[in-house]
Amino acid sequence: MSGPILRHVMELVSAPRYPGVRPLEPESTVWVLNASQAVVDRAAFTFRGHGHNVVWIPPSAASSVIDEYVRRRTPDVVVDFGAGEHATSTADWRERFHHTLEVLRAVYPCWAPCTDYGRLRYTALTWQRENESPADLNGLWSGLAKTLPREFPAVIPQVVELPTPDGNDDAVLTPVIDAMENYPWVELVMPRAAPALTPLPVPREVNDCATSRIGSDDTVLMTGGARGIGWRLAVELARRTGCHVLVSGRDDVEILRSQPWARASEVQFEQLRVEAFTERSADQTLPQIRRRLTKQTQVREILANLDAARDEGLNIEYVVCDVTDEQSVRRAVEQAGAKLSAVLHNAGLDMPSRLPDKTQADVETVVAVKLDGFRNLKAALAGHSLKVMCLTGSLTGRYGGMVGQFDYAAANDSLAYAARAAGEDYPVLCVAWPTWNGVGLITNLKAASAYMLPIEAEDGVTAWIREIQGGPSGESAFMGEFATVSAQHLESVPVPVGWTGARRMLSRRYWLGRVVVIEPLVAITSIHVFNPDTAPYAVSAQLGGREAMPITLILELLLQARDGFAMVIPGATHLEDVRIQLAAVVNPPSSPDGPVQTAQLRRTARIRSSGVTVALEVTLDRVDQEDSIPLASATVIVRQDPREHETTPQSGRRWRVTVAGGPGNAGPGVYQWSDVPATVPADAGGHERVFDLVEFWSPALGWTQAVPPFTLLPTTAVEAAMQRVIASPAGKDPGVLRIGAVLLSAPVGDSGIRPAPGTAPSCSVTIHEVSGEHRYELREIRTTDHFESQDDISERQLPEHAHL
Repeated sequence: MSGPILRHVMELVSAPRYPGVRPLEPESTVWVLNASQAVVDRAAFTFRGHGHNVVWIPPSAASSVIDEYVRRRTPDVVVDFGAGEHATSTADWRERFHHTLEVLRAVYPCWAPCTDYGRLRYTALTWQRENESPADLNGLWSGLAKTLPREFPAVIPQVVELPTPDGNDDAVLTPVIDAMENYPWVELVMPRAAPALTPLPVPREVNDCATSRIGSDDTVLMTGGARGIGWRLAVELARRTGCHVLVSGRDDVEILRSQPWARASEVQFEQLRVEAFTERSADQTLPQIRRRLTKQTQVREILANLDAARDEGLNIEYVVCDVTDEQSVRRAVEQAGAKLSAVLHNAGLDMPSRLPDKTQADVETVVAVKLDGFRNLKAALAGHSLKVMCLTGSLTGRYGGMVGQFDYAAANDSLAYAARAAGEDYPVLCVAWPTWNGVGLITNLKAASAYMLPIEAEDGVTAWIREIQGGPSGESAFMGEFATVSAQHLESVPVPVGWTGARRMLSRRYWLGRVVVIEPLVAITSIHVFNPDTAPYAVSAQLGGREAMPITLILELLLQARDGFAMVIPGATHLEDVRIQLAAVVNPPSSPDGPVQTAQLRRTARIRSSGVTVALEVTLDRVDQEDSIPLASATVIVRQDPREHETTPQSGRRWRVTVAGGPGNAGPGVYQWSDVPATVPADAGGHERVFDLVEFWSPALGWTQAVPPFTLLPTTAVEAAMQRVIASPAGKDPGVLRIGAVLLSAPVGDSGIRPAPGTAPSCSVTIHEVSGEHRYELREIRTTDHFESQDDISERQLPEHAHL
């Protein structure tokens, strides 16, 4: 499955302050990295002035020394000066980046298990030179920071760009504290004596050029490009423009062409693969054999590609080039000749593994291909007049990578910084790509697709050529549709304006709430605040004549509990064993005669599994009163893509609601929802009550924001049904509303869900769109006088039919 792509660029806009940002803990321990003693003295002046303790970790500190610092006091905050305030685009990155990773490895045993969301911070500082963009190596710390939530799920990362300080500026880090305590955005620019800014993704297409840059007289040099998506681009460039394309790689494949494994047929090569394992010598390890076979497979693919291009008559050649070797790059540029017009830096390497398991050599290998490769190209191209240089980036750099990709994200973000700071006579652009469907560096497409839907190669290559032919200098990005998103990304990454997926992302942010506790792969606790001024929907019902939360709001909070986990959790298929304490639905006033106060709920979603069965146990508590009050609980069965069920209130939709069975004693005024439309009786027979209604919705009943969130249930139809089934005998507490199951896109016929034995008489509700395919069921609805504790809930058995 693939999705549409959106081209966007980053524009700096005013960064609004957010009152809900968690401040630093009192007397926090702040570690300062990659800073000189003089800078640390200024940092200490700033942070101690706010009541915090500062510890300097010298760049020369050995691992054992850093471990000793951890034993004394684990840091609450790491402020990383990264490349340094005077870094240039020729400065070496290895020592400083190595120091950062050594510190992060040292704190890993303490930071990785932390569940107190937001208590720990990592802030990477990048530095704006006078009237210039930050140097390329600043991007290493930016990309690293944005990927850290995959390593430390409870840590809040930020990238703060500061102007280079002058020697007398003791308050240089005051904006950093301001950024931490007042802004949720992951990237901030803090100009001197000016409001804070944050990059906002803005859709923008490439302007069609009157004349394209590349034509039949031009030569294009690609680093990499001999296979995968780079080869697709090379072929299409040669086809569409007639240009001469030089693809490259580290191996001299023409010399290897004579090897028996290179000349073998596919059947013969498969036999050689089998023999490599079955007839291996004692000194050969399995990993060594796998690496050798992988290399042979890649060379065979390159040779097949070159042969196919020759047969088609395309002007594509292969040159040997190791982008990490400056002399090798110079030789490749010389081979391109005088007609060299465009350079495409496409080489890349991804070696994903978690921070404690990744060696410094692995990190340097991944980063060097991107960053050192770019620098070697710039040096080799000095004096050349190019039409364009295009750098192949990745959304891992723009928005953070997958688990184990912190170095790959860092390397790609360094290219984005390079494009912004290039200052050449020719355009230098970096294009950040999502995952490609079936091609590219990603070896596990299914896992990658869990983060973002991949784009089709044909669509991506067409967009890529447009960038090469007419794209401006700087960074641009192509976005698919997000799937799994960390809590930090949902909260802190601005959503592109005008993007077709924007409403879905904003909805996910809304239903996520404010995370307060996160247990990776286990549970998430979040706070949800509903102010009547901004969310009138939260007080649009009445129970016993008093303002109350609508039942549909509670059901939505239960259903929409899948986000923020560090794993792929499909959307809800249905709820089971729903329990709502009706007395807690009522919104208490601030004073006996005062207005209704803001409703504040705490939601805990806990993953439960039993064999192949996976579900979420979700509880809701009211925390807007002196004591916490249980409000609701349910088991959420997760199985399908939630986009199949997403809906939004639309005036004019017609629903048929059937209420079957039940005591039928729901009197007027027991439960009401504001302005439920008039219903029209339909055919009914026996114990069924059937009525039709036309959906009615107005902003006054929902949210005041311009983009209301998606819902999974048809609000009007469910609320109309609730008015008919919620019963409260005179003189008694409203009790507990119990619903055996809430099914989305309910099947016609038996679902396999059974009522608990010995339960009270119940009723069921069926809702289907009169002229559409949407169908919902609420089964085994009844009222009881008992609400289970969390301990009771945790002992429930998962249904056998609930599968991930």
